[in-house]
Amino acid sequence: MISVDRYCAVSQPLRYAAQRTRQRIFCYVIIVWILSLIVSISPLVIWPAKSTEGKCQVIQNPVYQIYATMIAFYGPTCIMIILYAKIWLAAKRLSERDRLLTVGTNGSVNGTSLAKPHSPASLNDPSNRSNNNNNNNNLYHYHHHQQHHHHRSPAILQKIPMVHTNKFHEKSEGKARKTLGIMMSVFVICWLPFFLLALLKSQGFLPPNWLDHLALWLGYSNSLMNPLIYCKHNREFRIPIREMLCCRFRTLHSVMRKESFTSKYGPSR
Repeated sequence: MISVDRYCAVSQPLRYAAQRTRQRIFCYVIIVWILSLIVSISPLVIWPAKSTEGKCQVIQNPVYQIYATMIAFYGPTCIMIILYAKIWLAAKRLSERDRLLTVGTNGSVNGTSLAKPHSPASLNDPSNRSNNNNNNNNLYHYHHHQQHHHHRSPAILQKIPMVHTNKFHEKSEGKARKTLGIMMSVFVICWLPFFLLALLKSQGFLPPNWLDHLALWLGYSNSLMNPLIYCKHNREFRIPIREMLCCRFRTLHSVMRKESFTSKYGPSR
């Protein structure tokens, strides 16, 4: 659900902002719990119970294991990989677009070059008079053009301070893509051994106890690693967590708003 939510935020930001309500988030949570209940309760209802002396384990019926692992891991993993790939490509396109919109530092604004002033000595030089006349004509045409298109000037001037913001966005989007890659890699590494063993055990394969326990606890460790990864690579997540651990709940709201602003527009000057 998190990957679906992130994809909607990137692909349809305006619609996402309007439709991201508490009711919709509550529905996402309910859907996750319903799917979990379906996977967990179905063997008790559909397949007959078979107990093994001295063992407490999940039913090893091959049909159930294929059905359960597809819903719990393989299906969601495929969806996550596809959505995160689309998120990565969308973020890359936005970064390229911001780079093209960024005004360069070569002395031109929106493709119009401004003439440099000449010293008094150079104005008296006959070889420069013709150039000065051309420059004056260019400046006149530039001024005349700006009078007819004065409504465009604010937009042009607004692009100049955006250089710093666009650089910040490019840096933050690079970190976001890196974080997505780390999250997906850690998720697959932690849970793939467990679900591979689940399919193999349903076919009669008996792994050593240490391997079974290692795969199980490796999957559990993913829940521990996710907050650590977010805290390491996401300042907007790290600072509110620090405030909560220090029991500074009164300032939590203002801190979260400040970090959200910084993540979108860069540090204030």
